[in-house]
Amino acid sequence: MSVPIHSSGDILAALREHPEWKKELLNAFLSDPVETEEIRNRLLSRELIELPGKFARAEESRKSDVHTLLDLFQKGEEARQKDSKAVWEAIGRLTERVDRLTIRMDQLTERFEAAEEARRKDSKAVWEAIGKLTERVDRLTIRMDQLIEQVSKLAERTEIHEVSIADLKGKFLEFSVRQDPEDFVYAIAEDISRVKRGQLEDILAAASSVITPQEAKAVRALDFCLSGKRQGKGVFLAVEASCAIGKDDVERASARSAILAKAVAVNPRLARIPVLPVVIGDGITQDAREAARDHKVWTVIGEDRETTPGGR
Repeated sequence: MSVPIHSSGDILAALREHPEWKKELLNAFLSDPVETEEIRNRLLSRELIELPGKFARAEESRKSDVHTLLDLFQKGEEARQKDSKAVWEAIGRLTERVDRLTIRMDQLTERFEAAEEARRKDSKAVWEAIGKLTERVDRLTIRMDQLIEQVSKLAERTEIHEVSIADLKGKFLEFSVRQDPEDFVYAIAEDISRVKRGQLEDILAAASSVITPQEAKAVRALDFCLSGKRQGKGVFLAVEASCAIGKDDVERASARSAILAKAVAVNPRLARIPVLPVVIGDGITQDAREAARDHKVWTVIGEDRETTPGGR
């Protein structure tokens, strides 16, 4: 806590209350250039302070007039002798002040030693309190570790539940599309029907010369292959359905649609029917939207069936 200082008496009182300030005060007193200059002015006469300058000027004058230098030196010597008594008196007064300060410092030292002894006595109690606190912290740490373990287990269970919920939502979406596909793609085509497995196999078999078995397998893995009419003309829809449409869903629909288009193109009965890639979901990521524009894939999103044409 700060102590207000208004006089030298306040300084001494503060030192008695705070013996640890003794060395700091003494160092500050001896290291302050302003205080040192004041002591110098009190110890030496003005003539003595200015004497180096006079000697310098006398040395400068010596080159032109040796007798003038001797006269100035004599005057300086006389002035020094006259001021000698005053200098020693000032030194004596300073010595007395230092002696009194030394006595005060000794008193402060005694008080400091007494305070240090009291601190040592209190040290044991302090360390005992720290030990008890450490034990409590250790117990709390154990409980925190147990709590973290429980939270981790809960997070694992929550993650499992989230995966299960997402899987259920995906299956429900596929079920809804299977039950009424036209409800989802009415903005793309009309008179929608699912291409039966046998029809799809016939198309793939007829195109075995232009598509590989791996490509045929990819087409079979489409979530839905639909047929209908768009602007009065036939059209196929290669559909991938997912709750949350990601970039991979878009790319998969585009790739499988391209394979199916290649198979349709070599079939004389279907050669002029286009194949449109479509993704259906409850939501879509930004990178998936960008991929849909790049790959010209139609998107049908949300309960309101927001439909975006491929490439837009």
